[in-house]
Amino acid sequence: MDITTGMTAANTDPREISQALLDRTGHAILDNDPDDFAASFIYPHTVHTFEGHVVIHNVTELLSIFHAVRETYMNMGVTLLERHCTAATFVTSTLVQSHYESRVLCGSQLVLRPFPALTELHLAETGWRVGNCQYAIAEAPKLVNALIHTLPRN
Repeated sequence: MDITTGMTAANTDPREISQALLDRTGHAILDNDPDDFAASFIYPHTVHTFEGHVVIHNVTELLSIFHAVRETYMNMGVTLLERHCTAATFVTSTLVQSHYESRVLCGSQLVLRPFPALTELHLAETGWRVGNCQYAIAEAPKLVNALIHTLPRN
């Protein structure tokens, strides 16, 4: 059973849905669990940064980005991803817009400047899934490159 099964607009604070997916995907990155990570997304999935965007059409493309981001984090010595939902709202009963902040750390030291993100979360047949993401990442070109330049340009 999916961690978000049973979470609905009628019985759940949208921040709980967001935080459940943040926790799941964050642990999947650090634990090198691409299957659990991939199970949290729907397609097409668009990733936006200040430098551009990429549209992910399938799990193969998503996993290419997963591995590139994980490798970037491991090369930076990342041991902890603190990602906390700061706001979320139901747009419809099947769509949540969520803001969160990411803190990327090695031990207790920040590796990157904390950055905000905006996500769309969609209720699918199998539970809540991450749709589009917008990251306001500053001064982290290797991470941005992993996010939006891993896939070939269309």
